[in-house]
Amino acid sequence: MFKSLACAVALCSATAAADAAIYRYDVTMERTYISYPVWGDGFDAPEIVPDGVSCSLTDGIDYVYHSCSGDLGPLYEDEFAEVISGSFVIDTDAQNFDFSGFDCFGSGVLCGNRGTPSYFSGDENGFNFTSLLGAGAGGYLVSHEGLSYQDDNDLPFSVGNTYYSAVGLDVRYTTTMLDIIAPVPLPAGMLLLPSALALLGLRRRRSSNRTI
Repeated sequence: MFKSLACAVALCSATAAADAAIYRYDVTMERTYISYPVWGDGFDAPEIVPDGVSCSLTDGIDYVYHSCSGDLGPLYEDEFAEVISGSFVIDTDAQNFDFSGFDCFGSGVLCGNRGTPSYFSGDENGFNFTSLLGAGAGGYLVSHEGLSYQDDNDLPFSVGNTYYSAVGLDVRYTTTMLDIIAPVPLPAGMLLLPSALALLGLRRRRSSNRTI
């Protein structure tokens, strides 16, 4: 009897070990920071100076030179929604991270470049997600505390007689609502336990009949 009971318990344990831990995180985040540093230069006085940029003049021997610097972040606010929300799902056993339930509300840049995670983890306390855009190109850092998106690609452009280069787009969101749903499913092995006990009872009755 004890041998049969041990087998039943071992069967339940082995089956329970195969169960996956699946966590869902319902998150709402608000944009708290956006920055896009820019530098530019050109000859003569600048014809046009964009908002958020300031320029200075330098007198040379035969020419006038100007240099500019500033932050174009405010000009990109329409590209990144003020509020983003949705669900992240992590299957820790299958090593799967599902980002599809996260709605960026029109932030095409934010959602379109999120890519495949290079690292993620999750438990009943929160999650972490990292997705790199490429070597030296920035990426995503997402956790239950917020989201950071960085694009380190160089964006060259010209305005009037000034040639600019914008590098280091930095957008950050802070979590304002977090609901962690960590279901604890009944281990599949537990479903076999009643059958195992019934089998033990049947064997015991048969042993008793032989004794009589």
